[in-house]
Amino acid sequence: GGLGPKDLPPAQVNSWADAIRRATESEEWQSFVTRQNWRPMFLGPDEMKQYIEQEFDATRTLMKELRLSKN
Repeated sequence: GGLGPKDLPPAQVNSWADAIRRATESEEWQSFVTRQNWRPMFLGPDEMKQYIEQEFDATRTLMKELRLSKN
C-alpha cells in the first residue's frame, strides 16, 4: 500500500495510483507476489480509503471486546 499527505492534489493522487497499478500488473511484480505466496490486491484511492476505515473499525471493535480500549 501507499499513503500520501492528506491534501495531495487529485491529479497527483491519480498519477501515483496509475503508476502503482501499472507496477502491480507487471510480470516481475506478479512473479514476486507468487514467490512470496501473497494474495495480490490493488485498490484505487477511494477503495483503499474504505478498506482502511473498515479495518480500523474492526480493530476498534475487537479492542473494545477484549477490554483493551476505553473508547
